[in-house]
Amino acid sequence: MKKDKLFLPLSVLVLLSLLLAACGSTSSGEANFPTGTFINSADPAYGHVFNEDGTFRAIWKGSTLATGNYRVKGDTFIMEADDYLNCPEWSFKYTWDGSSLTFNYIGDRADDPCSDHRGPAFDNVTYTKEANFPTGTFISSEDPNFVQVFKEDGTFKAIWKGNTLATGTYRIDGDTFITESTDSGCPPWSFKYTWDGTILTFNYIGDRADDPCGGTRGNAFDNETYTLSEE
Repeated sequence: MKKDKLFLPLSVLVLLSLLLAACGSTSSGEANFPTGTFINSADPAYGHVFNEDGTFRAIWKGSTLATGNYRVKGDTFIMEADDYLNCPEWSFKYTWDGSSLTFNYIGDRADDPCSDHRGPAFDNVTYTKEANFPTGTFISSEDPNFVQVFKEDGTFKAIWKGNTLATGTYRIDGDTFITESTDSGCPPWSFKYTWDGTILTFNYIGDRADDPCGGTRGNAFDNETYTLSEE
């Protein structure tokens, strides 16, 4: 009898542990959907920014094309209904290997009334996560009066003593920072960057003398170091 009394609570404990393990495996395998900025592998000018709060936006050359809400269930990315565009909720399978994010339609794309615009973004389309280029306000180590502000939407501005000197758009390709356009009409140019979590450093790719705007932006990107503002 004493043996039976001992076995009963032990069996209950084993059952409970199995149930807890099952619940734990379900939650840990729920979803591994990443957040951050993702660049279209076929068209680097186009991308998506997925935020942890379940919002996202589509960007093209630094400009926001569309915004929306999403949720994730397992390996399914669910784009929630958009009343403004009159688009119904739709689901897509996604895969994420740590660097590439790929979407595929669930169901027939032809049945999606909004396939004309969201189809090209999610129908067998792959994105790569943008490199670790930081965003925020950065102060020149050489001249604290000079500041650069890099935003997540791919825009930046140069500031001196509180006054905006220039604005432009940029994109990142690995460890390369590429100025795409500026309000001063400068051609695109590439710079190597390093970021250690505190210090951001730029260096020219190619000869500064070949850059028609080397006299101005060279002062901001030619072996220049910045520190991230704490404000």
